[in-house]
Amino acid sequence: MSPYLIHSGPEIPETEIRLPWSKSIVNRLLLIHYLAGLPLTELEPYCDCSDSRELYKALLQQNQHINIGEGAAPFRFCLALMTALNKHLILDARGSMLHRDISPLVDALNAAGASIKYLGETGKPPVIIEHGLNGFKDLTVDTENSSQFASALMLVAPLFSGEKVIEITGNSVSTPYLKMSAALMFHYGVQVQIDFKKAQIHISEGTYNKQHVLPVEADWSAAAFFYTLVSIHPETSIRIKGLHRNSLQGDSILPELFTPLGVETRWNEEGLELLSCKPSIPLPPEMDFREFPDLLPAFLVACAVGKRRVRINGIAHLAMKESNRTETLFLNFRKLGVDFFHDKNCWVFNADKFHIPDGLTIETAKDHRMAMAFAMLAVLKPLRLDDADCVNKSFPGFWDELKKCNLKQENQRYGI
Repeated sequence: MSPYLIHSGPEIPETEIRLPWSKSIVNRLLLIHYLAGLPLTELEPYCDCSDSRELYKALLQQNQHINIGEGAAPFRFCLALMTALNKHLILDARGSMLHRDISPLVDALNAAGASIKYLGETGKPPVIIEHGLNGFKDLTVDTENSSQFASALMLVAPLFSGEKVIEITGNSVSTPYLKMSAALMFHYGVQVQIDFKKAQIHISEGTYNKQHVLPVEADWSAAAFFYTLVSIHPETSIRIKGLHRNSLQGDSILPELFTPLGVETRWNEEGLELLSCKPSIPLPPEMDFREFPDLLPAFLVACAVGKRRVRINGIAHLAMKESNRTETLFLNFRKLGVDFFHDKNCWVFNADKFHIPDGLTIETAKDHRMAMAFAMLAVLKPLRLDDADCVNKSFPGFWDELKKCNLKQENQRYGI
């Protein structure tokens, strides 16, 4: 689909946005419920994005060949689960997931006694589990490019008796997600201690048990795009329900991140309200996104419109997301007159010459966060995206919510 987006009026009405549920939380809860023998149907209403739906369906299957879809976390979590349960089966994927690395998890499981073999390109899906784990030895896993490898092992550790230790190597990224895994495990009765200085995760003896309150939150990552919208359009007010100030999600750093970009966050009993305002603090000249990489596309679009300069660190692993995000961002920002250079782990961003050309087409590389971040530029000038359906991965209702902001989607091609 190639939508044409147009700002249908001079103002964005004061509106309320409904976000999807946090797929990071829901995916972890699906594994916990499965292992605790709790009904997965309790979580079905929260599986409102393609990632969580695919994992939900996979856990209900009894087949010897399971396709997990395009989600990285669902595939990695399911691989650890099926190996820990000693299932003999093929785990497959499709789309961008066929090109994403799973080798740190496969290496860790094989070193602990499993036998997992690649059926295609080494390091990538699909794989066959020839036999799983008979016990949970102390494992070592590389988290240089994703914390999901360690989270996958953490979540299945309660299947095995005794205290378990996971050694983590590499310069770990997205560590808030490890803390999220630990917090959810604790909620269901399993003690976890993460010692980042020693690079160790300790999982105590114990199994998951029933809890009465599901700790599900709206998705902070999805809120990022509406922070961008408020940042780039003056006198805008957007209400969002279901976000928590004391959140399990690392991306709840958004209020702090966007304050220098002219967004005020006001909390209320149901969530928050976003208001455009004059920045009260300057944008730091240098920032590190290792802990919250999913926020970078939305943040940089806001920086571009504000013609900001900033040095971005902690971006090396962005090449291993749904797309090579460093390349995809570079390609599209070049069309917008943004100048920057990047090396392995640093990006110098200079938007002094930012402009939106007539007939702009954004190349999303079928990456949901690219599509949603750059779509916000349509509030300033009509543009086209080369793919709209990719948003279903994390935010299937995105286009409906955008209509509330006077941004209209047309599903046919226009010669602009």
